[in-house]
Amino acid sequence: MIALFVALHVHDDALVDAHTQPVAPWIVLAALGALWATLQGVAWRSARRMDRHGSVRAAFFAQRVHAVARLLAGAALVGAIVAGGWPEAVRARVGDLIAIDEILIVSPMFAFLLAAWWTIEPVERRLKEAVLWRHLHTGATLYPPMARGLFVWHQMRHSALLVLVPLTLVSAWQETVQVAASRMAGRLPGWAFEAAAWLGVGVVLVVTPAIVRVLWDTVPISAGELRDQAVGVCRRFGVRVRGPLLWRTHGSVANAAVLGVLYPFRYMLFTDALLEGLTREQVEGVVAHEVAHVKLNHMIWLALSLFATTFAAGWALWGLEMLLRPADPRAYDGPLSLGVLALAGLVFGFVSRRFERQADAFGALHLSGDAPVVTPEAGRAMGSALEGVASLNAIPPDRFSFRHGSIGGRIAHVRGLVGLPRGSLPIDRTVRRIKLATGIVIAGTVLAYAAMHLLEHAA
Repeated sequence: MIALFVALHVHDDALVDAHTQPVAPWIVLAALGALWATLQGVAWRSARRMDRHGSVRAAFFAQRVHAVARLLAGAALVGAIVAGGWPEAVRARVGDLIAIDEILIVSPMFAFLLAAWWTIEPVERRLKEAVLWRHLHTGATLYPPMARGLFVWHQMRHSALLVLVPLTLVSAWQETVQVAASRMAGRLPGWAFEAAAWLGVGVVLVVTPAIVRVLWDTVPISAGELRDQAVGVCRRFGVRVRGPLLWRTHGSVANAAVLGVLYPFRYMLFTDALLEGLTREQVEGVVAHEVAHVKLNHMIWLALSLFATTFAAGWALWGLEMLLRPADPRAYDGPLSLGVLALAGLVFGFVSRRFERQADAFGALHLSGDAPVVTPEAGRAMGSALEGVASLNAIPPDRFSFRHGSIGGRIAHVRGLVGLPRGSLPIDRTVRRIKLATGIVIAGTVLAYAAMHLLEHAA
């Protein structure tokens, strides 16, 4: 969903050929339909294999196909937006209405996600039934299974709407500012409208956690040992959050999160399954992990790394254009824009995985107390917390996650920290290099633009 809005922004800023022949709507819809039909066939066959042979590999294969199908659907629609004239095809029928046309342009992806979650639900239900049978024997908390429609709505509100709502607000605000700028041209300087556009984006990003709290099913955690534990960790490291909140997922997700960059629009959340399934020591390690993301400004640096990647790619393309001097540079804008988006995605995943490992190390250091090194007990506790999260979510330890890496790799990393001194952890050095490279690229870009502006003004 993020890539779709970025691609639409690239398109509307005329960074691609405006005379692209619009693609026929049925071609885009047919491509997404073919992907869904493939996923439907895989899910049906996997469910039959699970029923007949008890094959958990069939379930994992269906989940992988589900993830790949979502990525391919997003890539197909991004290509249609940037190089296929899909926005022109939509706007030719509905006009250029504030926010409405943008929603309709990305709506095929939203519909595909709905259909994909509906299709994969029988596979997920069989896995949950197996876990339910295990819980009956271990005495764990039992949650009633979700109906198919509730499952789809639960997935959409916690994934697609999390992105769609704030991005739609940002897009609507920017388009409103553009309309105001065109109607009030000459009355106010151009920089005023530019500042208003960025101010609106900042406001939306700051208040989005409050919107997410409403989108998700959350309630405050009442006073008690758990609340005191979470608040104590936050106070120790000087991190201010609202909550903690209980994130009610019907026992379907074991997770924790800190949403938001600025207080008071920053919330700490724990799912019901996580609090029921982990020990108090493991929960403290998870709390320290989430606090680390705020204390070390991971979200801010993740955004800055994306900006730096975009700037670096832009300078590289500019240098390539100066070197080759093609007859029609704009003919390559579409493919190059897709390449920049892909590169930004790869950097996003790389940086995010390093930040996750640094947060794991932060949790291990916290569990080590005042010891000058990471203690074996802390390494085992943090590793067991990660193992518990993987077990509760039925995630194989070796399964790779684009944003988090594999649980097995993270456990090995945490346990490999045992005995290392606090001030010289390898992951801290890696993150410092990432931040240094990001700062150099952004500072160089700012200085270069300032120099170009001064030269133009002098000329």
